[in-house]
Amino acid sequence: MIIAGLDDAGRGPVIGPLVIAGVAIQEEDISKLSLIGVKDSKVLSPKAREKLSELIKKTVNNYSFIEFPPNEIDEVVFKAKKLEKLNFLEAKGMAQIIINLKPNLAYVDASDVNPFRFAKQILNNLPFQVKIISEHHADKKYSVVSAASILAKVHRDNVIKELKRDYGDFGSLPFSEKILIVNDKREVDLISIGKLVENKLKNLNNEKFYVFSVEPETLKIKFFQITDFTKQPPQKILKITLSNNQEVKVSLNHILFKLSGFKLEKVKALNLRMGDYIAVASRINPAKTVFSKRLLENQNWLNLFYKEEQKRQKRFLIKYENFTIDLFNSDIQLVKIIKIENTKLFEPVYDIEVKPKGKFIENFLGGEGGVILHNSGYPSDPKTIEFLKKWYKDHGCFPPIARKSWRTLKKIRDEVFQLKFK
Repeated sequence: MIIAGLDDAGRGPVIGPLVIAGVAIQEEDISKLSLIGVKDSKVLSPKAREKLSELIKKTVNNYSFIEFPPNEIDEVVFKAKKLEKLNFLEAKGMAQIIINLKPNLAYVDASDVNPFRFAKQILNNLPFQVKIISEHHADKKYSVVSAASILAKVHRDNVIKELKRDYGDFGSLPFSEKILIVNDKREVDLISIGKLVENKLKNLNNEKFYVFSVEPETLKIKFFQITDFTKQPPQKILKITLSNNQEVKVSLNHILFKLSGFKLEKVKALNLRMGDYIAVASRINPAKTVFSKRLLENQNWLNLFYKEEQKRQKRFLIKYENFTIDLFNSDIQLVKIIKIENTKLFEPVYDIEVKPKGKFIENFLGGEGGVILHNSGYPSDPKTIEFLKKWYKDHGCFPPIARKSWRTLKKIRDEVFQLKFK
C-alpha cells in the first residue's frame, strides 16, 4: 500500500511562490522517515532541513512539487468566486500532486478551516478515487506529511535565495556578530548569531531560546522567545562605530533605528551617515537571571545590567511606531555614529524572528554593548515593506515576485500615492 503526505510552504508571504510538495512511500517503510530524523519543518534549522531533504528523496518511492507564482495567486484572489480562491487553488495543486504520486491513501495538511471540505475539493479534482485524511497540523502528527513539509520549505527557500540574488536582500548579521540570549535555565549568554543558528537552534523544539528586545509600547528591554531563524548567501559587511566605542557589524541592507526629528525610524545600514544618532540599550533589568562566564568577562554588556551605573537620560519625548514615550523612562539611549567602514568581508549572514504568540517584536540587542538591531519576521515585515515601497517609488509598479492581491501592497500603493500629492 502506497501512502502519500502533502504540505505547502509560502502560503502567507507577500513575496515569492506558494509551493506544494508531496512524497509517496510504502506503508511498511514509513518508520524509516522517523529514523532519519524527519519532523515538522518549522522546528528544524535551515541546514538540518537541507540535509533531511536529500535523505527524504533517497528514502521515499517518489516525490513531486508544484509552484504557484504570485500572478497565479493574484488571479484567483482577485477574480475567483468565494469558495474558489486560495484554498481551492491549493486543493487543485494537491490533487495534481496526488495524480503524480498515485497513492492508495493521502494525508494532507488542511489549508481550509473546514478540513472535510478541503478533502472534498481535492477529490473533486481527481480522475480516480483515493482515501484522503485531511487534518489541521498534520505536519506535526504524521511523519509522511512532515517529510513533505521539509521538501516544500527547502524548495521555496531555494527559490527565495535566487530571488534575493536578483532583487536584493533585506539584511542580516555576519556569523561572528554577538547577540544576547537567554536559555530555558534563565542563563544570560553572549553568543555569535551564526553559532546560535547553526548549532543551538537545531534543537528549537526541545529547548527554547530568547533574546533581549525593546518592547514597542514602553521602550523597555525584556526578553522574548525566538520563533524562527534564517541563513542567507554571502554579502558585504559594514562596521559601524559609535561615540561610546560600541561597534556592530551588519550587512548593507540590515536595518537599525535612527533618530529623525522626534521619531525613531528604520534605516538600512548603507543609508546611515556619520553624525546620525541610533538607538542602543542604556540598561537591562536582569529579572532573576544568571550570567554566563562569557557575559561576566564582557564589561560593556555587563554594565547594562546595573542601572545605577548608567547616566540618566534627559527628558525627551520620542515617537516609535504608534507610541510616544519619554526617553527618561525608557531603557534606550541615542548615540552618535562616528565611523562607518567597509570591512571588505563577504560572509554568509544570519537573522532571527521574534514573534511570540503572534506578536511581532521587530528588534533584538547585538554588537559590542547593546546596539538595537532590526530582525526578520513574517515576509510582510518592515524590511520587506521598505523594499516594496522603494521598488514602487522607483518603477511605478511592484516587482513580479510580489503578490499584488495582498492588502500589504494596497497599503503601500496608497501611501506612495498620498506622498506624491502632498
